[in-house]
Amino acid sequence: MASKSSKETRGSHVDAIREELEQGKGRDNLIGKEFIKNNNRNYLESGLKTNIRPLTESDDYEIYFSGKSTNGALLTGSTEPKQLDGFEKFTKYDSDNAKKLSIPKDQALKFIDIGLQFTVIMTTRNEAFLYGDFVYGSSSASINPLGRQLSILMTLTPEVKLNYFPDEPVAMLCGEQFVAVLDSCNRLWYCGIEKFGTANSSCTYDFVEIGLKKYLETEFVDEPTHITHFRVGGRHLCFCINNRTIISTGANYYGQLGIINTPDLTPPVPPSTVLTVASTLSRYTFVKTWNADGKYRVRDVACSGNMTAILTGKL
Repeated sequence: MASKSSKETRGSHVDAIREELEQGKGRDNLIGKEFIKNNNRNYLESGLKTNIRPLTESDDYEIYFSGKSTNGALLTGSTEPKQLDGFEKFTKYDSDNAKKLSIPKDQALKFIDIGLQFTVIMTTRNEAFLYGDFVYGSSSASINPLGRQLSILMTLTPEVKLNYFPDEPVAMLCGEQFVAVLDSCNRLWYCGIEKFGTANSSCTYDFVEIGLKKYLETEFVDEPTHITHFRVGGRHLCFCINNRTIISTGANYYGQLGIINTPDLTPPVPPSTVLTVASTLSRYTFVKTWNADGKYRVRDVACSGNMTAILTGKL
């Protein structure tokens, strides 16, 4: 676990962001300080747009789930009519009409996302917990109701595991059978089934770093880089750099932006191994129709299943 001093450091980082938001300082100001990467669709962006403060360990929360799964998604609700119109309710405390979501004491929720049959939450201490399982069809009877804590393998010392992310996460998104985390230092972390883009069919419960940061530092030496969009599909991850360059890695088939028949990452990477080979990332640069005159930029990126869509427009 993190030492007291390291926890205080991360807490101060979050407090600094919160203080600047409350003072009404602009989004660009925060981006310039490398606290937040522009357009991450997640908790920090929501806070910027709505001025909703983060949860603290003293706050209560309620989570509502709707849907039906028969093969192990712990936090899905039911389609049967109930008092909550089909939603199943989870909360910090036990109550008559809610289930208790157990997370460590003195922590609050920061991120939440859902994969095919699992849910991942991240707490304010940057600890991630898996409910359900990455493996499709796993029995709910074997799932720990308290959630399984996911570890982080350090890049330089992969034999060392942490229970928290060392740098502040700015986004957490789930694909079909994986979860990806982007931190404030442009590091990309991946955990789950190592098949759709990261090697074989093995499953790992350790976050490993994919070599995004090194790739950006190598390829964009003449300009500062900002990750302006971060998306995941069912089986791939997609980034937009500086609103014009698309970087994608994962299952490159079934129409993913024209890279048909391109195999997954090569060479194969064993489970729980840090990936730093820049050539394993597929890169597309908008230099023709959308950016021939330097006026068109990427406005939005959407991913679903094996598909990617790009919205562009003039500055």
